[in-house]
Formats: sequence, structure tokens, C-alpha cells
Amino acid sequence: MKGNSPRRGVATETRIARTAYGGLAVLVALPFIVVGTYFALAGFGVLPLPGRAHAPLWVIGAVGVAFALAGAVLCGHGLRGLLAARRIRMQRSRHADRPWLLDYPWDPCGVTDGGAARWGQTLLGVVLFGALLVPLNWWAFLSDDGRFVVRALVGFFDIAWLLGAVVAAYRFVQYLKYGTSRLSFGAFPFRPGGRVELGFSPNRFARLDLVLRFVEEWYEASGQGKHRTIHHRARELFRREWTLSPPAGAREAAIAFDLPDEPELLTRLQADPRVRYWELQVSAAQPGIDFHAAYPLPVYACEAWQVGKPLRRAPLAGARFLRPYAFELGVPVLLCVALAAFWLLAPEPAQRVLNGAAQLIERVRTAHAIEAMTGIDKAGMAVLSGPDGRMWALGKYTLARYQGDEPELLLDAASYRARFGRRVDALSALQVVGADEAWVGSWYGELLHYRAGKWRMAAARGAPLARRVHALAVHRGTLLVAGGDGLWQMDGDGELRPVTGLPAGAAQALEATADGVLYAALGAEVWQLTGETWRPLWAGADGAAEVTALRAEAGRLLVATRGGLFLLDADGREVEHLLSGEHLTSVVVADGGYWLGAWRRGLLRVDGARSRQFERADGLPDPDVNALAADGRGRLWIATYGAGLQRAEMSVLLSVKE
Repeated sequence: MKGNSPRRGVATETRIARTAYGGLAVLVALPFIVVGTYFALAGFGVLPLPGRAHAPLWVIGAVGVAFALAGAVLCGHGLRGLLAARRIRMQRSRHADRPWLLDYPWDPCGVTDGGAARWGQTLLGVVLFGALLVPLNWWAFLSDDGRFVVRALVGFFDIAWLLGAVVAAYRFVQYLKYGTSRLSFGAFPFRPGGRVELGFSPNRFARLDLVLRFVEEWYEASGQGKHRTIHHRARELFRREWTLSPPAGAREAAIAFDLPDEPELLTRLQADPRVRYWELQVSAAQPGIDFHAAYPLPVYACEAWQVGKPLRRAPLAGARFLRPYAFELGVPVLLCVALAAFWLLAPEPAQRVLNGAAQLIERVRTAHAIEAMTGIDKAGMAVLSGPDGRMWALGKYTLARYQGDEPELLLDAASYRARFGRRVDALSALQVVGADEAWVGSWYGELLHYRAGKWRMAAARGAPLARRVHALAVHRGTLLVAGGDGLWQMDGDGELRPVTGLPAGAAQALEATADGVLYAALGAEVWQLTGETWRPLWAGADGAAEVTALRAEAGRLLVATRGGLFLLDADGREVEHLLSGEHLTSVVVADGGYWLGAWRRGLLRVDGARSRQFERADGLPDPDVNALAADGRGRLWIATYGAGLQRAEMSVLLSVKE
């Protein structure tokens, strides 16, 4: 036996909650339940969501579940406190000579282990904590705002949640293996210094490890004002350990010991602010999952005549899973049988479950493969690789250049106002022409020139261009501007003049090749500049939609449109039509296939006859992809209109959807 020196900070399954909360807790909990339930239903599409969602609906639904569960837990504690107070009021006059019946709802015959209740409480805590972690994980890993510190902190909480889930699973299978156990009282209540005789059933263990202890619990406040925190504290004032080998044929394992004759060591489970109680822990080491249970003991100051001899109930009978590892091996077998039966009896729901699990795994892998880049605002418009390998990215109000991972901000709203004396125009097009030189077009006809840290306005807002600049290109040293006002070029005097020889109408895309060929897209047509003469190359047969991007590659011209991707040969003949009906915005040739940005559909990959899609449901932070670029190191840069700039290893993305 061990001594009885006090120990603070001991591990304990708290019993202090029996004294906590009341009617005020119920009132506080009701708004949480109502608001949480509403947002849970709205997030999962049952009710309309008020206002604009700033996160995916499933995240909002999880937040609602967390609020509703937290309110339900608080309300449950409050109702339990109210019921306990009502029980005390009803029994106060009836049992005035037996105050211990007011302290706890004792059964004079004994106490039953709450294995199922203990598992249920753990499961509820895991579900509540998991619901709270859903928005944090979305913020840290799926949105574009998560930083390393945030991810590390949320990852720590995820590990804690995983450990809690393991504990819940362990307690569940422990309950399934051993079921209910009971400790029968030889007398009720027990007195300090008296003899305690108990019967433990069912008697199925060759050896029992017993711990008798007296525990004190309380809540302790520290700090002041908004820094005030409440901590749960516990300490042992008495502890005794021993082992017992009960007879194999007995229906109960007889347990007997003497309590210390210390009048202050009494059970007080309704005390405030501290609770104190005697507890007997019974453990048995078994193959696989061990047995463990803790039973409170009714030890009160009373006279000898007040101690009764309760009627003994029949001991719990039956040994469960005593063969070594029978239960541990049987559980996975039964689980496999149940899954097989589910698959055979309900193949469609089973397939939906498998598809959902596969989609979740795919989403996590995609989200980890895509890295959010800082430097531009959330409305990504264009991304290009410069001649020195550095990447340039254009946001709606910003321009940044990247050396590795670090962005260099070249233009933002503040620097624009300082340089030009007014609010920045919404930017729309980018063309990099040197290691430290670029052209930028805007939504309202502005044309800006950057060189070596200096900016100038080559064309003012609305003069001569009045509508959006869609694309920029440099052909034979001449800048060409495609936009809502048609195709323009800049002459040697720095003046913009309309290009002749083309039909009137908006120009959406340009492509200038290294061998001096120039292509321009007007509506659903593609034109080619041959010498000094423009000729129609492709007329958009079969009702082709408006062209959005052009890319010349290996003797072919790739034409991205609002109705799919068209592959043309050198003479403009249509070789293939891919992704029919997709609203494409950009195209990049890399890794033996085509990467395509799509509006509302995310990122697409086509190689041969196979196509793959990466959308928001797969972990892409935004479905509106405006532009793509490869950096020559196997990485794809993705400009999205709602989440800014991302970067991903192309090989990792391809491995996600092998």
C-alpha cells in the first residue's frame, strides 16, 4: 500500500460538473441553440442564408453545428442542475435525517459503472471540438489567408482532436468488450474509520488492481478583466493501492478495506465551490483492451443507527470475450462483414459514401499541393514569366514581381495615387518585355509603362482607348493593344493608332511568336498577320464561341474560347475540338499536355484523350481562373479572380488524380 500524502494536479474524470450551472445557463444556451441551428440548416442548404457568404456553405454549416452543440451542452448542464435542485427540495423534508440522499442520487444497493455514458461524453466532446475546428482548418489550409503560424497552431489542435477521437474509439470498444459492471454496497452509507465491504460483479478477472482515493476538485480564477481565466484544479488527499485475486467460482469479487478515521474526509458532491469524494478505481490487465472503471463511494458523517443493510441485488453474470484477443480480432471481422452487407444491400448509397470519401481525400491532397502566394490582391488578372525567369503577377489594383517566393510590389493603390494623383483604375492586362520592363492595360483604356522602377502613363483613361484592354503583345518591336475598341498599335512617336485591315469590333486575344508570326482574335475569328497583310485564319465554324486566349505551340495554334479548346494546324484547319462547352480563359502547354483555366470551373488538364479537373470541391481556393503560367521549374502559377495568386507543382497536381 502507498501513503496518503496530498498530490495536486492529479488526473481525474471530473465530478464537479454535478454542481455547476442552473436556470441562467439554460437562458444563455437558448440563443446559441437557435442561432446555431439556423446557420447549420442554412449552411447545408435547407434554409436561405442571409447576406453574402464569405466562406463555403459547408464551413458555415459546421460553425452552426458547433454553436448548436455548445448551446445544447450548456443547456444540458443547466437542466441537470435544475433537476438536481428539484430533487433536493423534494427530499429535504422526506429525508431530513439522511442528508447524504440530498448530496447525490445514491442507490443504497450499489453503484453501476457508467461506461456508456463516459463514452458518450467523450464522443460529444470530440464532435463539438471537431465542429469548431472545421472553420479553423478551412482558414488555415483551404483559404488563401492561412500562414505558417496559423497552420502550425491549427495543426496542433488537429492532433489534439485526433487523440481525443482515439480515446473515444478506445472507450467505445472497451464498453463493447466489457459491458456494464457494478459495485454492490454491504452497508449504506459508510462512516469514516469504518469497515467497507463491497461486491464487484461480474467476477471474470483473475486479478484486480484497486485504487482507493479521496479527491478534491474546484475551479480557480487567475488574472483580471479580459485576461481573467478559469482553471479546473484537482488534488488527492488520500490514496491507497493494492491487488486482489478473487476466487474463480464466486459470483462476486469480495472487496473489503478500512477507511481512515479522519472526519474531514467526507463525500460532498453538491458542495460549492469545492467538491470532495471517495472513489474506488478497479482495473484489470487483459489481452488487448484492458478493463477500467471508477465508482464513487458514499462516505458521510452519520450515527451507527443510520447505517442500513441494503437488499443485495443479484450480481451481474456472464463473462464476455475472455478469450485472448477474441474481441479485438472479432471487431474488424464484423466491421468488414457489415460493410460487405451494406455494399450488397444498398450499392448506390455505398457508392455515394465511397465517392464522398474519395473526394474529401482528393480535396485535402489538392489543397496541400496548392500554395497561396502573397503580393497581389484577391482579384488576380494575369501572370507571366519574364525573360530572366522571374514571375510577374497582376491583380485588379496591384502589380508584383517574384524572386523565388518573395514578392516585390511594383504598383498598388497608394503608389498609383502618389504618382498620378487619382484613384487607381482597375487593371486588366499585362505584357512583360524585359527583365525590368512591362506594359499594363486597364478596364477603362489606360496604358501604363514600367521601366527600372519608374512609371509613366502612355495612354490616359478614355483617350484614345475608352474600353477594357484585353491583351497586350510586342511584335517586331511594336506594342499592340487588343481591347473593346479593337486592335491598336503604338507608333514610333508613342501614339496609339488603330490597326487597319481588320474588321471592326472588339479584340480579345493576341499571340506573337518568336519567329515573327502574329495572331489576333476578334469575336469568334482568328486573324494572322502575313508580311504586312492580315488574313482570316479561322472563322469559328460550327457556332464556335468568342475567343478568349491564343497559344502557338509546335506548329499548332491553340484557341481557347467560351465553348472549349480548338486545335488548328498551320493553315488554320481545325484538327480537334476539346472540352466542348467549357468557358476557358487561358491555356499553357507543359508536361506533355494542356493546362487550361476555366471560368466557374477551376483548373483543367488535358493530355491525349484524358481530361482532369481541379475545382473548389477538390481544394482549389476559387473556381474563377483568369490566367495561368509555367515558370520553367515544373510549377504552375494560377491567377484566380476571387483568391489571388497560387502556385503548385504540376507533378503533384497530376499525382492527385492519377
